[in-house]
Amino acid sequence: TAMALKTLKIFFNNIPIIGVIEPGSKQAIIKTNKKKIGVIGTIATISSNAYEKSIKEKDAEVNIISKACPLFVPFVEEGLIEGSAINEIAKHYLLFFNNKVDTLILGCTHYPLLKEVIVKNTQNIELIDSASSVANDAYKKLEKYKLLSDQSNPGKLNCYVTDLPMRFKELGNIFLGENIEDLHLINDF
Repeated sequence: TAMALKTLKIFFNNIPIIGVIEPGSKQAIIKTNKKKIGVIGTIATISSNAYEKSIKEKDAEVNIISKACPLFVPFVEEGLIEGSAINEIAKHYLLFFNNKVDTLILGCTHYPLLKEVIVKNTQNIELIDSASSVANDAYKKLEKYKLLSDQSNPGKLNCYVTDLPMRFKELGNIFLGENIEDLHLINDF
């Protein structure tokens, strides 16, 4: 989202595309009491200042503190979402935010899977799950365009990957909380 959303919206101008930054920013502004918001994300997302720009456009008075947490993604992708190693890494990254923010945006789609370890390593900080914010926006768009599935017309999930389909299936099951049935390997794109 931080790097390509504008280009994708231009290229696919007839398809509604929802990024993670806008929904997460809106939710954080609603939840903050002290106008002190923290953002954690990948190095690329934090370096882009995308969350800061989005938040400041909506409320210029909000103070934002951002920190890249690059080790979170490989831990999630290895399924290591609990235990002493990820706890120590979380402690190292998140101590930075205690007593500085009242709201923390989980600014990467992987980070909600670490919610429990993040809660353990923060004090009195409201977490904003960017994935939930995106899901709410997606629901509203589907409803607006009358594209919601129902029991008489259930939706179907097809996943297309360019590498390691079995690994994607394992991770997808963790992310979605259900088995991925239709997985397709694409060799040329």
